[in-house]
Amino acid sequence: MTLPAIEDDVDFRVTREICAIAGRTTGTRGCADAMDLITRHVGRVTGRDVCIESFPVDVYTAPEAAVTCGDLACDAALLEHTAAGQPRAAGRTVYAGKGSEAQFRQAEVAGKLAIVDSDLGNHRLLQVERAVNRGAAGIIIISRSRDFPQHGAGATPGKPAPIPAVSVSGMDGKLLRNRVPAEAAILTAHGRKTVQGRNIIVDCGPRNGNRPTVVVGAHYDAWHRGAQDNGISAYLMFKLMRAAVTCGRRRDYRFIFFDAEEQGMLGSEYHVRQNDTGLYGWYLNIEMPVPAEGGRLRCIAYSRGMARYFSVLHSLAHGYLPVRLEWIYGLKKSIFPSDVHHFHVLGIPSLTTFCSSAVQHTGNDTLDRIRTGRLRHVLRILTRAMDKMECLCS
Repeated sequence: MTLPAIEDDVDFRVTREICAIAGRTTGTRGCADAMDLITRHVGRVTGRDVCIESFPVDVYTAPEAAVTCGDLACDAALLEHTAAGQPRAAGRTVYAGKGSEAQFRQAEVAGKLAIVDSDLGNHRLLQVERAVNRGAAGIIIISRSRDFPQHGAGATPGKPAPIPAVSVSGMDGKLLRNRVPAEAAILTAHGRKTVQGRNIIVDCGPRNGNRPTVVVGAHYDAWHRGAQDNGISAYLMFKLMRAAVTCGRRRDYRFIFFDAEEQGMLGSEYHVRQNDTGLYGWYLNIEMPVPAEGGRLRCIAYSRGMARYFSVLHSLAHGYLPVRLEWIYGLKKSIFPSDVHHFHVLGIPSLTTFCSSAVQHTGNDTLDRIRTGRLRHVLRILTRAMDKMECLCS
């Protein structure tokens, strides 16, 4: 595939427009604008009809949060689907490290405000769940970003956390941690409403209903500008679509831009419930495909069902660490927080990209902080994997 300089590439220009939209969470004007950009460009790239799959999503509106500790007052981000039972919590602070099960047990957080560090191995969903199970009055998660708290969901809409869960910047978190133990309070406020999530779907290929379909997905909703998570994936999606249309692919391909991933992978959950996935032969999830500022980890997580496709995994391993999804599930003792989860649990051979970042879910997740030079490398890897799947997917 011959590519122009990335700055002159029409697919990259559209991706840059997507990443410039501030605030793309489900139901916002920014998310609708991103959907319009993607839908128009997908139509141009593929020449195929685009399907919009709509579903209801409960979201928080006008969330506010702060943490006070003596004369210290910190701005905070309220994690979605928390503070369902009480908007305010007060008590003595206790530090529970990275928020593992053992650290929560040792810290004796019952009736107290637990302070934990944001950690890849202990996702915030788990940290909040453990705080609730251990009887904490509230939880404060220290962001990996020095200057910004990290937004995100602290629980799922179907099982909201009764206690307030907030994120504070790394700088404020250090000040709070240095005061432990101390009397503090978490103050929150929010509204709620139901909005429409919208998945964008386009089918490419010969439409041979007797052969398994290869599904490629990426979410387009985001906190703030969400360049690494996950706007930049649009570029790879556009390129893989072009290959599916122009390179004489024999397989049927379904490309899905998922909405409401940041609300708990709701778009992909709705899709697998509402569609016949029996002919889905393989699922590739494009999630945070290149590192951003402060990130070093580059991995490809794959399900047990992918192990028989060794040549595909070998194609993907150039510069990326292959990791079994089952190992990650065992480590986290919970779901993998990305759209690949719902395909994996159905037994569909699945894999996902993932690269770490210190700016994820913060106002610093902008295009200038991403190593865009690696996009071409990732595209070559994914294209090679699709070439292998032409022969191996059965």
